[in-house]
Amino acid sequence: MGSVNANIAATIGGYTCNARKIRIVGMLINLPLWIIYDIAVGSWAGILDEIVSEASMMISIFRYGWKNMDSLETEA
Repeated sequence: MGSVNANIAATIGGYTCNARKIRIVGMLINLPLWIIYDIAVGSWAGILDEIVSEASMMISIFRYGWKNMDSLETEA
């Protein structure tokens, strides 16, 4: 059930076309739900993948900042 909720959250977040919302949904909803699912099924590779994804999102926030994310989406 966690994987279904994670996919729903990621889909809704992705359709917002807002970099901040996409990262917030990913960091606070999607990735934690996937980590719970990976733990439940015993997928060490899945857990590692989600940790790397979380770190990547955090790096992008530190690198670009929250305010600059809005300017990045208008350039696309």
